Amino acid sequence: AASVKDTRVSFDAGVGGDGFAVQVAAVKSAPTAGTATVQGLVLTNPVGFRQSQAFAVDKLTVDFDWNALLAGNLMLKTVTVDGVRVNVENTKDALNFNQILSHVNALMANLPASPKSAKPQSAPPITVLAAAVKDVQINVDGGTGGSFAVQVAAVTSAPSRGTATVRSITVTNP
Repeated sequence: AASVKDTRVSFDAGVGGDGFAVQVAAVKSAPTAGTATVQGLVLTNPVGFRQSQAFAVDKLTVDFDWNALLAGNLMLKTVTVDGVRVNVENTKDALNFNQILSHVNALMANLPASPKSAKPQSAPPITVLAAAVKDVQINVDGGTGGSFAVQVAAVTSAPSRGTATVRSITVTNP
């Protein structure tokens, strides 16, 4: 088993220190069992937004199939996401996610180019047999345009069987 705790990576695309950060409280893996867990994943908002977080996940757990991985395929037996919070904010200047994407694009533009002789690597196929997302909170703050919140208790899916279930959706206007 391997683990990493309390990690923070800050991203500033050279626009005055108003970038964003990705934080992870813990990463745990049990390779022999074929599981990996990320706890406390947070994408912070850039400077100037009311909420400190743009996106957060309390816990993400993946159960994968080693045999498929060794054969060159990424087969995820289950993906479970618990405690998702999304804060969409619009200020007079920008939408928070647009500003984050601008920072990402600026960072990507500054990466060194790969050698022209390098062949692009193709990603292995990914198969998800079952997925569940629990306790989702989406807050939309439109500034002067109004606000609302959406809560979803759970979404479960079994793509291989063609099924999906959504439980308890609530929309409020705070």
